[in-house]
Amino acid sequence: MEELNCRGLACPRPVLQLKEMFEKGTPAAVSVIVDNEAAKENVSRFLEH
Repeated sequence: MEELNCRGLACPRPVLQLKEMFEKGTPAAVSVIVDNEAAKENVSRFLEH
């Protein structure tokens, strides 16, 4: 499992870092750590599409 720590980052940075991770390869599982509701919603929306 890959872990992406995005604590303290404002949107859209967490989504951009997640996108960069997927551009390098597709991990079997990923855990994204955020510390605000907006980032949580945006990361969830990105992963759904």
